[in-house]
Amino acid sequence: MDRGGRRSIAPSRKNIAGLNSGSMQVWIFRHADAEESSESGKDEDRALTRDGVRRAAAVGRGLAALQPGIEAILTSPYRRARETARVAAQALGLAKVVDSRSLEPGRDPKAVARELEQSGWRAALLVGHQPLLGEIIGFLVFGDPRREVPL
Repeated sequence: MDRGGRRSIAPSRKNIAGLNSGSMQVWIFRHADAEESSESGKDEDRALTRDGVRRAAAVGRGLAALQPGIEAILTSPYRRARETARVAAQALGLAKVVDSRSLEPGRDPKAVARELEQSGWRAALLVGHQPLLGEIIGFLVFGDPRREVPL
């Protein structure tokens, strides 16, 4: 209560997603084109196609031209995402590429948000898969991962 007996409303330190407020740029990159199948038969082992590598490099160069100040890349450990992240990191001149199980398909978007919140980075690039990336955007923007944003 203030001196006049009115209830004061303190500004919340949480954003719409319930995370601690702060400024962070989050860039989203769905992995580049990948093979239909892998030699092992496992989805997580699918590699980028030649065209996928070319496109990932083009996106990386485009990001570098924007100079977004990306400090780190957080990537799904699936091969196609890791390869996409590696190519983008080369174009951005970054050495910090971090594998994150929270970016595997089917994971909870809130886990990625918590990981970003705890990182201390000011700008990060997420490399992963749909529909999870769209769910992450829905959570960060609207506070609801069910409001998936199509990519």
